[in-house]
Amino acid sequence: MNDCANTGFIPRTKVTLEYGELKMAQTFVRRQWEPADEKTRAGLLEFAKALGVAPLKPTSKKKVVRCLSDLCVAVRRSPNGLIAWQTGSAELIGLPYGQDIAAQVKNGLKDNGLITIEQKSAKSKELARIYQLDRSICSPDYKFKQHKDWHPVEVRSPKTKAGRKTVGGSPLGRRRFVGQIEPLEHQMYRLNRAMADQPLRSDDGHEFIGCRRIFNNGSLLSGGRVYGDWQGLSEDQRLQLKIGGEPVCEIDIKACYVAIAYSQFGKGELPEDDPYSSVMFVTECNDPERRKQLRTACKLLVVAYLGKQGELTKYPRAKKKQGGEKAISFKKRFDLGENVDFYMNQIKDAHPALVAQKAYGDDLMYRESSMVVDAMMTLLGLGVVSYPVHDCLIVPINHKDKAIEVLSDTMRDHLGFVPAMDVAYLDHDGQKVETTISVQGVGGPEGRQQHSRVILDWGLSEDFDLIEDWDDLGGNTDYLVTPNTSQEPIRL
Repeated sequence: MNDCANTGFIPRTKVTLEYGELKMAQTFVRRQWEPADEKTRAGLLEFAKALGVAPLKPTSKKKVVRCLSDLCVAVRRSPNGLIAWQTGSAELIGLPYGQDIAAQVKNGLKDNGLITIEQKSAKSKELARIYQLDRSICSPDYKFKQHKDWHPVEVRSPKTKAGRKTVGGSPLGRRRFVGQIEPLEHQMYRLNRAMADQPLRSDDGHEFIGCRRIFNNGSLLSGGRVYGDWQGLSEDQRLQLKIGGEPVCEIDIKACYVAIAYSQFGKGELPEDDPYSSVMFVTECNDPERRKQLRTACKLLVVAYLGKQGELTKYPRAKKKQGGEKAISFKKRFDLGENVDFYMNQIKDAHPALVAQKAYGDDLMYRESSMVVDAMMTLLGLGVVSYPVHDCLIVPINHKDKAIEVLSDTMRDHLGFVPAMDVAYLDHDGQKVETTISVQGVGGPEGRQQHSRVILDWGLSEDFDLIEDWDDLGGNTDYLVTPNTSQEPIRL
């Protein structure tokens, strides 16, 4: 029987032009778990002996048990048993175990038919290897806890392009950041403990807990987004989850990168709640459906422009549609009659702050992540556990107003003004409701203007979904238009 059958989650796939249909892992194997009791430890040692990887030295036994603990937690988090397990020497540096231990465990699982390669890796194309792991390896009675050798903040080396090949982006040793990284780790330890106490959970008991913060370009001032396995789900799936038994809502900062640009180079506020709709080729369209389509195109072009090293001289690359039909170009998909410069010039005319932002070269993702983490820590101090999806927070719906107030105050502190926010949740009939919150000047409920609408069509995913991890992607527009794989970085 398919392990996903009762989870409510459909196994995720991705159709690509070069490789056809690709499967996607539900989780990564994280080096952060160990047995929480002696029964679990004894069970894993017996399992290691059965695999033929039970070493004699106590330190080596501890490493093997931790490796098996990480696998057990991963398989519990993956409804379909598909996992991404990075076992290269660059990924497995330092504590709690290295490549040698991971290789022994993997070979033992392989020899006993408990793990198979479901999808091969392609380093030049940045495809992660996907494994199918037998879910029986983890007894439902096993209990795990996070150990002290796990560090929830990671800094990755700069990425560079060598022809069509991308090099770099590997985790760097923590030692070089000692003296600066500890406060960031303390924040993440607090968030992880809170998530363990109030996990993001589906109705069938599947839990999403734990996160880590990843910085880029060898710097604690670059990137810094918080990543967790729930980010691999669609918004519709995430809205079915609960925190502490309470239904959730998602609060999304509208046009976050544009807002950051205006905070530095604008007049202290965004000219519109929706800056994409104020661009000429969008606003001059009289047909509502066509205007919505052009707004999506505008958004993609703006983010591509901000993420590209240098001017955007061509349209983002298309992806192949589900079902295997021929890929459709960005220009054709949005029925655009001019070259990219025509539309970018209108975008720049409407938002000159974007031009200044581009010249300044500020790390937009770092400013965004700092703002979101500050809001999460403030909410945690008020007893509210939140789960981030980049520039969006998932919170219990009974704390919606408190979360909006905290986000508003945080954005005012960081930006000098408060951009509009989109709030999404499911009503009692399971229909998705979207609300736009516009905070004008003074905080609090009296300063908010709300415009609600019920979304009856759940097929809302755009043909071109977006990844905004530009520092991680190295500004390569080949990666701009992809399915929503925000769960870091199983990507194309």
